Parts: sequence; structure tokens; C-alpha cells
Amino acid sequence: MGHHHHDHAAETTSGRRLFITMMLNFLITAVEIAGGVMSGSLSLLSDALH
Repeated sequence: MGHHHHDHAAETTSGRRLFITMMLNFLITAVEIAGGVMSGSLSLLSDALH
């Protein structure tokens, strides 16, 4: 059996980047939804929800 070496720090950094990216995506979507509802803009709502 061989053993493998990998960097746990790289996995942590990658996971953190994924989490930050997902949160930013969620935040932008929430802002688009709020803006669409407040302004009555169907194009903002459709962009946020597609």
C-alpha cells in the first residue's frame, strides 16, 4: 500500500474560497431581489431568480 501526501492547508483555503464565493453570490441575489421588489422591476427579479 502506498501512502499519499497532500496539503491540508490547501483544502482549507479552497473550502474557504468556495464558502466566500457562495455567500457573495447569495448576497448579490438577495440585493437584486430586494431591489426588484422595491422598484417593481421584473427584469431585476428575473435576473435574480434565473
